Amino acid sequence: MVQILLWAENIVDYSTDEEFDDSQISFTAAKIYNSVNHLICVGSDDLLNNYCIHLFIDTDGILQPYAITNTPMQDSDYILDETNKIFENESITLTNSCIYALVGVNGIGKSTFLNSIIQPSTLDKGSVKIDDIPSTDFTAKYHYAFVPDTKDMFLNLTGKEYLQFVSELYNQKEKFDELLAIYIPKLKLENSLEQTISSYSLGMKQKIYLAGAFMSNAQNIILDEPFNAIDPESTSIIKKILFDLKDTGKMILFSVHNLDLVSNFCDKIIFIDNRHSIFECNNPQNFDVLEKIFFDKCVIKK
Repeated sequence: MVQILLWAENIVDYSTDEEFDDSQISFTAAKIYNSVNHLICVGSDDLLNNYCIHLFIDTDGILQPYAITNTPMQDSDYILDETNKIFENESITLTNSCIYALVGVNGIGKSTFLNSIIQPSTLDKGSVKIDDIPSTDFTAKYHYAFVPDTKDMFLNLTGKEYLQFVSELYNQKEKFDELLAIYIPKLKLENSLEQTISSYSLGMKQKIYLAGAFMSNAQNIILDEPFNAIDPESTSIIKKILFDLKDTGKMILFSVHNLDLVSNFCDKIIFIDNRHSIFECNNPQNFDVLEKIFFDKCVIKK
């Protein structure tokens, strides 16, 4: 079960009087100010102890400068763009034995929503509880397994080494062989376990990361676009696995763009509408109904 109270802000406003070339300056992160989402970096080499480089992450995920100064800046020194809040005064509880689909247009905040659960440092305000444990408590990490929408993790490990690592991390070492025998044949990865993940196709990488989440035996499974790069056969298999996990009492949350997949799969749908508000509904099991809700509520009107 996951309980979420969100006041997250995505601050992207930045300014500088000089063109900033990060290739000319070597720096390391010194401190994160969650209240305004900026990094304070200290100079090194010729600039060591001489300058503080203040950076923001822009809308493309690229570090950009706010200022280069010889003294640390305070929160009050920053100009905050209050129009770029992602979520404000939102709350939702995700219950066990349920599959949730997270739906919204591109860039509306689906990844921010997922990150608010697994990365409490991204929250400016609010709180998240996972199985009644505050997400800021390290032990909460053992109560969820998360697969991000990236396919470049642990590339130097073989598939088997990766799964062993996950099993040890989640204290499933004694059940490793049993869990391996359950999930690897279903996902048709038997012949790939001794190969490095870097040699995998995009779909195989997705499946090995999903296998790790399944083998973690975590109570809450959180997946960012899990059906990307997955062929129809594997999609059907993964859906069956998720149904089986739900039947054991687990909570499943996944983000998705494909409404057709949503209409015949999940139990409940969490929509992020065009005003960054969250609302939940039971799955009507009808594509036309879902499409109407999506276009009426979620598509940004120009």
